Amino acid sequence: MIAEKSKRGFNVVALDAKTHKLIMNNVYDTYKDISASAKFISDFNNLPTATVIAVAVKDEGSKRLS
Repeated sequence: MIAEKSKRGFNVVALDAKTHKLIMNNVYDTYKDISASAKFISDFNNLPTATVIAVAVKDEGSKRLS
């Protein structure tokens, strides 16, 4: 079970494609944190190939997206 962690910004969950184990459960608040977009890209690029990724945006996520 994934703990409630939904916050403002991009809420990203990544699962191993074979085992379905949680790899990542992060929030990237692009409104509050100017470096959140770069952190998201870095974390995304470091995920293993064939990872299952779910992304949901809470509030508005595009105004300060870089």
